[in-house]
Amino acid sequence: MKRWTATMRAPALLLLPLTFAACGDEAAPEDIAAGSYTLESANGEPLPTIAVTWEDPSGTWEARILSGTLTLADGDYTAEFIVDLLVNGEPSLEATPFEYRGRYDVSGDRVTLHASDETDDDTVGTLEGDVLTVSQSIEDYGTFSAVYRRE
Repeated sequence: MKRWTATMRAPALLLLPLTFAACGDEAAPEDIAAGSYTLESANGEPLPTIAVTWEDPSGTWEARILSGTLTLADGDYTAEFIVDLLVNGEPSLEATPFEYRGRYDVSGDRVTLHASDETDDDTVGTLEGDVLTVSQSIEDYGTFSAVYRRE
């Protein structure tokens, strides 16, 4: 009987280090991008600024961004903007809220926003300290770029 106990104890002792290793700290890596950001500029201009211009039979439209925020938390993002829509330079819709949501991931200093609306392209950015610079191709309208600062 002692022989069986000693024989069984040896393999159990060999598994002990593996058990402790499996119980180690498995915390998720720190999300360096998480936080609340305020939009400082769009397309290289301070706010308020024209973000997008397009034409249709009713005239020339402009979307003028008045303010914006971006929140990154737990892999989800929310981007909120207050925009004036102008037709031929005159207000059509004033202080209109727009909201975009989706998932984000971080790789080094690169932050990629994946919109919930799959018809939207990804927005790719670079994080330098508390400044997040992003750009997104907008079909038929060129590239939209924005600079956010973490609060």
